[in-house]
Amino acid sequence: MKNFDKKIHEALKKASRKISMNSDEAKKIMKKCAVLGGMSATVVFIPVANAAITSAGTSLGLTAFLSATTIALGTSSVLMVMPNAVIKKVTVEKELRRLESEVIVVVDNSDEISEVYASSENEKKWYKGSLEDRNIFTISVDENGGYKLIVVCKDGREIYDTFSVNNIDNIGPRIANYFVEEGYISFSFDASGADINMNSLYAINEAGNIYKPLTIDSNIGYAQFEYYQENLEIHIEDNLGNQAIYKVTPKEEY
Repeated sequence: MKNFDKKIHEALKKASRKISMNSDEAKKIMKKCAVLGGMSATVVFIPVANAAITSAGTSLGLTAFLSATTIALGTSSVLMVMPNAVIKKVTVEKELRRLESEVIVVVDNSDEISEVYASSENEKKWYKGSLEDRNIFTISVDENGGYKLIVVCKDGREIYDTFSVNNIDNIGPRIANYFVEEGYISFSFDASGADINMNSLYAINEAGNIYKPLTIDSNIGYAQFEYYQENLEIHIEDNLGNQAIYKVTPKEEY
């Protein structure tokens, strides 16, 4: 690190003999030094007193760099640079959602970021993120699957990461089986995601009459209706509100 600081110091000292602090050429050289130091290319000149406060409030180890700048240029102003933006953490919520899942992206130095977005694996869908709090972006996606995360920095760089979503459930319960026996029709239901809301279950016959089940067992997804050998339309939902409708005849099998 000492050798690296020395190289920066020498470069700045050389530059100070040729150019003034406020010239475009000075900023160009400072920009190159920042990039060599693994920092962003944002160039800001501030008073030395303010710079000392700013650098002390970070964990970036910029003191040596700022000091070298001050000595080399022989001026009361210094170059202040911010670190490159970094993706620190990507979190996808686990709770089942019906429409959208929220992805939380935590970054370093959001001031250096122009936008954050995600694309589906086939890149047919793109989702733009929004800044919710300092260094925290959120993205809402509406499909399960793998995604590519893209963070676009103000200096043109792009940072990438990936994440997967599997908590979106937009499919209603299904009829696993049914049978007719002695004036009754019995159903068993199952669901791949959210639990079944058995209290939402009802049937409609061709005349438009609505029937509620005589018996319900929510633990096993079982229900029984009175049945008069007629076509029925079965309506049922899960706890997320996903509805399924099935047309049932005496001879139809599931």
